[in-house]
Amino acid sequence: MARLIEEALAAGIRVGIASTTTSANVAALLDAELGSNAHKRFAVIACGDVVPAKKPAPDIYRLALSTLGLGRRTPWPSRTRQRARGRQGRGSVHVVTPTRWTALQDFGEADLTLPHLGDPAMPLDAVSSGRAGGPFLTLEALARLHARAAARAA
Repeated sequence: MARLIEEALAAGIRVGIASTTTSANVAALLDAELGSNAHKRFAVIACGDVVPAKKPAPDIYRLALSTLGLGRRTPWPSRTRQRARGRQGRGSVHVVTPTRWTALQDFGEADLTLPHLGDPAMPLDAVSSGRAGGPFLTLEALARLHARAAARAA
């Protein structure tokens, strides 16, 4: 994730975070993983301690998207197929990297599911590389996914 965040920021893309934890926890994690004051590089950090209801309620997502100037579009706020189908109609993109806690959940409606995002030092396996369009997920691949989602929404 750090690689994609750095690429996006270097490309002038505003990056935001939506998390159920507190703002202090997110800032500490970002600073530990990305360097001192890394949290200040994000356009928005919407957290559970600044909205009325946490995920799966859409409050955190709506705050992040509105701060980024993306209106009221709400990405997939729950694991249900009904919400996923509704999300696809709005042109947003959903990339899933299941964890040990979510590995058994059904993410069949996601635009892309990968075991990890990959990078030059740890490329994706052959099957995942085919889905991601290369040995690791890139901004260009995300742009292609977004273009397809936007075309579906039109």
